[in-house]
Amino acid sequence: MTTLPTAAEQNSAYFFYCFHFFIFMIKIKENLLLYTLLIFIFGFFCGGYFFNLGYPGTQELSLIKEVENIIEEKFLFPNGKPENLKNELIYGAASGMVRKLNDPYSSFFDPKERMEFEELISGEYEGIGTEIGMKDKKCIIIAPLKNSPAEKAGIKAGDEILEVDETPVERLDLSEIVKKIKGKAGTKVKLKIKRDEKIFEIEIQREKIVIPSIELEVLPQEVAHFKIYHFLDNATSQFESAMKIILGTKIQKIILDLRNNSGGSLNEAVNIASYFLPKGQVILKEEGRDGKINEITSKGPGTFATYKIVVLVNKGTASAAEILAGALKENLKVKLIGEKTFGKGTVQEFISLKDGSAIKLTTSRWLLPSGTPVEGKGLNPDIEASDEEILNKALSILK
Repeated sequence: MTTLPTAAEQNSAYFFYCFHFFIFMIKIKENLLLYTLLIFIFGFFCGGYFFNLGYPGTQELSLIKEVENIIEEKFLFPNGKPENLKNELIYGAASGMVRKLNDPYSSFFDPKERMEFEELISGEYEGIGTEIGMKDKKCIIIAPLKNSPAEKAGIKAGDEILEVDETPVERLDLSEIVKKIKGKAGTKVKLKIKRDEKIFEIEIQREKIVIPSIELEVLPQEVAHFKIYHFLDNATSQFESAMKIILGTKIQKIILDLRNNSGGSLNEAVNIASYFLPKGQVILKEEGRDGKINEITSKGPGTFATYKIVVLVNKGTASAAEILAGALKENLKVKLIGEKTFGKGTVQEFISLKDGSAIKLTTSRWLLPSGTPVEGKGLNPDIEASDEEILNKALSILK
């Protein structure tokens, strides 16, 4: 049986022949024509050597091409052949590579999916208005948005999604589940939900969703109630507008309400944290794949550093909201009131690709200023409270 040479053996052969060509050329350099010809041959052989050295994955690329050809020749296409089959297969292969990482927060987006994702983070999209995440390999509702179809239908933070339109979600990744739940306003989606030991179905009509960022309410006893729903790209500007309203008053007490805040932009959370923490104080630490830790500190001005503050949290408080809550707790000894938070502490980088597609890839993890990881652990409240009693407990502490 004939055995094909390995890539290493091929590279060794290329090197052997190139070396002897080089020695021979030195000997015949007086013959200009022959010398020029051998220079050309030498370059050809070296090119082959470096091609093999630099592209050991050629066989893998040919495998993808082979599979593509077989599909083209033999597949039935029961729903009709796609207009651009090659692109569909390439995007499918890219999506499969990212899915093989087994990370619920890493996703591949084809150009259309990328546009839908950017629409989502801009603050407006069509769907039911809920943030979902993966926890212990389960699809969990992180939080329904205020006044969203999901909230009106009775969806709560911590609910587990078992099925979407009678399709089990256990073998779907997070982006596929999101895609199934989203849809045109006016259409309906049916979810099978598990809450504690109870399993039930809810049918929800999709609507155009406008994601709120921040609301300010001045409560009795001169207390400012900042409700931050999400760290969208406009969160800092909205916070600054609300902040100006109370700076001209005698208010010195703040309730920072991060319940059902599923996170969003870390930069926005850091900007808002900088209004609470003096310049230079550590807001969080970021640990990369090499184990190196980068400290992210307050940019100041620490406007509210001397105010009396409490933070409201629940199981829907996640990601950047947990970072803000943890930074105030550890730096200012602020009390957390409510429930244990969700526990999402990894960082995703959104990487644009040349053809308009993109990858959202987990690249590092967040740590609290003390070095405590957030992922899978969450933050424990200093004072436990249900939603019904939480505001009264907060006001009581601020007295």
